[in-house]
Amino acid sequence: MLRGTHVVIRAQSKDDLDLLHRWLSDLELYDSAWPPYWEFPLSRDRLAHILEEEAKQKDRRNYIIEAPEGHPIGCIFLLHLNWPSAHAELGIIIGDREALGKGYGSDAIRTLLKFAFETLHLHRIYLRCGAGNERAIRTYEACGFRREGIFREACWRDGRWEDELVFSILADEYREAQPA
Repeated sequence: MLRGTHVVIRAQSKDDLDLLHRWLSDLELYDSAWPPYWEFPLSRDRLAHILEEEAKQKDRRNYIIEAPEGHPIGCIFLLHLNWPSAHAELGIIIGDREALGKGYGSDAIRTLLKFAFETLHLHRIYLRCGAGNERAIRTYEACGFRREGIFREACWRDGRWEDELVFSILADEYREAQPA
């Protein structure tokens, strides 16, 4: 269990299936995800199978974000863990709409970065997001991520092509940003 300033991050379990299915069945949430991480609509049985397969992967870690009151509000992931190169991709979904805009996502990202850099000893964490997702971009930059690149017209969204932005943070940049 990882404790942030406002959130707790815990390992995802089989008991989270119904909760995850509810979040991942939300069309508005699906439309805002980048890139779309799951098929839509997603049946409960199909999700159970996906989660079972993901649990076997050595290059992936799935976590649940809990608010101060202890109720789950989202999930955060480390994907494509590459141990020889010491890097991974970060993904986050805030599934509880009432939790949006309260700083929980930023706290969860900072908490997972601390774990990734200080415990797992990773060197680089990267993430991707749609160029039109200004809220996510502000959050990532506030957490220390730097814009690294752009995949032009990488995803078809709302009847048009949208660019994908790539952000990253290095271990040294993370350490420099920490209070003395």
